[in-house]
Amino acid sequence: MEQHLVQQLIDSYQTTYIRATKDISEIINSLDREISTEQFFFLRELKKTDGISATDMAKRLNVNKSAITSKIKHLEEKRYIKKEVNLSDKRSMIVSMTDKGAAFTVKCEQVVERLIATWLNQLGDEESSQFVHLYSQFTTEVFQHVKEENN
Repeated sequence: MEQHLVQQLIDSYQTTYIRATKDISEIINSLDREISTEQFFFLRELKKTDGISATDMAKRLNVNKSAITSKIKHLEEKRYIKKEVNLSDKRSMIVSMTDKGAAFTVKCEQVVERLIATWLNQLGDEESSQFVHLYSQFTTEVFQHVKEENN
């Protein structure tokens, strides 16, 4: 691959990452100043698979167990999630979303979706579809390959 393409991708990714992180963080903070972007992503993932162990959540988010433990503690203090003993393994905990956590997550998702829609609208329908398809393909193929290498 040509070096200039790699540099162009790095520059574009950096700009997008910085801007998107800032915009999404501002949205989350407008709804709850004490919730970080990472905690919101935790809630989004929990919404997909409610009743998951902390270990499995750490794997899903590709972080270590201690990072998940601190997120769980904070989100539990906010009453967005609850912990229960795993009946099949008493040494582990199962994390579930509360009604308050579900409502907060849905509200954040709605505002984030509107933000992303405005970005995609700037590309138009056809280019937006192509972008989402290529981005999804890139994510799936690259990170599936990395996951297979690490196993």
